[in-house]
Amino acid sequence: MGNSLKVLKRFRGPNRYYLKPVMLASHDLPQSPASDLPLLARRIEDLLEETCPSHVVQNLKALPALSTTQPPQSINDVLASAIIRFQRWAGMPVVFCGLPNDEGENAANRLFFEYRLSNIATAAGQLASYVTECLLHVPDGKSLTPARNAIEKFVENNTYVLGTSHYIRIAEERRIPWSAVTHEARPLSLGQGIHRQRSSLSFTDATSHISTALSSNKYATGATLRAQGLPAPMQYLARNENEAVNAARRLRFPVVVKPLASDYGNGVSTNLTTDADVKRAYRIASAFGKVIVETFLPGDSHRITILNGKVLSVRRLSPAHIIGDGALSIRQLIEATNRERAQDRSDVRMKPIALNEETEFLLARQNLTPESVPTKGEKIILKSQANRAAGGTIELVTDITHPDNIRLGIRAAALFGIDLAGLDFMTTDISKSYLDIGGGFCELNVNPGLILGEEADIIESWFPRGASGRIPTIGVIGDDGALATQIAAKLASRHPDFTWASREGFFAAGHLATKGRHDNLVGAQRACSEPTSTAALIELDADDIYENGLGLDHIDRLVVAPGDASPHATWAQALLGALSGKTLINLSTSEILGEIDQFLSSVTLPA
Repeated sequence: MGNSLKVLKRFRGPNRYYLKPVMLASHDLPQSPASDLPLLARRIEDLLEETCPSHVVQNLKALPALSTTQPPQSINDVLASAIIRFQRWAGMPVVFCGLPNDEGENAANRLFFEYRLSNIATAAGQLASYVTECLLHVPDGKSLTPARNAIEKFVENNTYVLGTSHYIRIAEERRIPWSAVTHEARPLSLGQGIHRQRSSLSFTDATSHISTALSSNKYATGATLRAQGLPAPMQYLARNENEAVNAARRLRFPVVVKPLASDYGNGVSTNLTTDADVKRAYRIASAFGKVIVETFLPGDSHRITILNGKVLSVRRLSPAHIIGDGALSIRQLIEATNRERAQDRSDVRMKPIALNEETEFLLARQNLTPESVPTKGEKIILKSQANRAAGGTIELVTDITHPDNIRLGIRAAALFGIDLAGLDFMTTDISKSYLDIGGGFCELNVNPGLILGEEADIIESWFPRGASGRIPTIGVIGDDGALATQIAAKLASRHPDFTWASREGFFAAGHLATKGRHDNLVGAQRACSEPTSTAALIELDADDIYENGLGLDHIDRLVVAPGDASPHATWAQALLGALSGKTLINLSTSEILGEIDQFLSSVTLPA
């Protein structure tokens, strides 16, 4: 950002914590008179409204509302508000920003804002400072192209978290703590300690490597299904066009030609009836790797989504198509449809409908070209596969699906050992049993697209009946270590696998695991993230909180030791007190230990 305001002059700590302190080098930025600040805030608001993409608007609808803001009193207020806004553009459910109630050195140049992912917070801070500086230097009505370009780049680089935004939204609603295992929020970690669960889109900790390997190879999928007597098409591998034609003849037309391993319906051609069709389809499929030829299963494609042996949904899938209006060509109709699809970011895997060799092949079979003008109401099929990412449409048919078909889907998922499975089942009528009218599985997905809110079912399976996935946490501030040691002994008697982030080091299950001070943000995060931990004891330092932020959103019990000499002690205690279930202050050691013992006895031990 060049010489723009150094919003993040001090920055430490990975992943998520609720309050990020920022030291502002505000002398680098021209100061506006107080009377100009509302105008500056409005100009930023207008710029954000002008540049906000449609998918960001949808993202914002799922976030908690921002409270009505007071008129800005300083340039810092303007910056803090913009930092929050840009984080929300990236899908982060943040709402708070402000100045600390503190009289310490540089307090006037320090602000605090809520955030979840550090890389997004960094980018939002840099962008807010750059945009603010641009608006201060550029008179109203003049070109703001550099600011717009910077905003567009931020959106391009920071909307990847939309793929996990449903998990984040549900976790926030249920107060389940979450963090990003990597800076891209994939995979995502939910819960603390032994309750931790991880997901990467629809992959989970329970998704096995063997299941993934089998389902990723369509030939192996078919062979596994047929071996157990489950209906699936016969298949042959083909190494060239001639082998593909010979396979089609052995199987008897019509056939399907598709890649051995590909996603989103890429390279799939169905209902092929001639040698020429098969050769052309082979060329299309071979662009994605090895090719298989299989028996064509008539009917509609249905996605059966199963979680831990329970059917979540059944969707009828229709191939990508357009409806003629009597005026526009097929090419123009596809372009119009793609513009509409670009506005819909409910599924980040959605791609534009490609007008490629496969599409032209299908149009030719319908005696059409991309320049043909369909009559009004005429339906033109553009793809042979019914895949939403490639332009397909869906219809929910769970309630009318025949029980035999439901049981068949559950059997197939169990056969592969998949916790979350998406099975593509072909049948002419999903309301009738496959035993009576036929049908079969043409594909099995270990990472199915979730577009009907199935994330809520997944989280419920991890944290049933409203469980938050939290472990008991006790925070100690202002202590020299003596009181924390006694609390640790109390914890060890009930939770031998507890973690302890102390000023002497990090302890796991009663043993020193890492030397060095851990009475800080990093220690707090490690104590709650340790996968074997059943409870956490966290020593806290007021100065570190002031400098680096807070590593938790909640502490069950906050113990305030007497005599903290830190200049930020009162401020830090007030902040922590607002986030704790109960604050233990002005109590004797015996009273504190009694309160801790009473709290621990009320906590149900993990199974």
